[in-house]
Amino acid sequence: MKTITIKIPTSYKEWKNWIAERVKTRNRHNADVLWEFAQAISEEACSPYWSKDISDFARRDVFRLGGKSKLTRLYFEAKNKLK
Repeated sequence: MKTITIKIPTSYKEWKNWIAERVKTRNRHNADVLWEFAQAISEEACSPYWSKDISDFARRDVFRLGGKSKLTRLYFEAKNKLK
């Protein structure tokens, strides 16, 4: 026999906590997706395929993750705009 459990908030406080947890989980997931996207862009730009097309300056100051690079700033701006 299988059992199904449904949790339904029965008070305003439980409902408020449930909504807050959902929002926090969604924001964390969205931030993770943004970070994976930024990593993929950085890896692609720094790959040997683009070594002749993208200058070392651009790879270092635009596509590198961490520090004060443009890609890192764009990531944090987008992360702060998440709702």
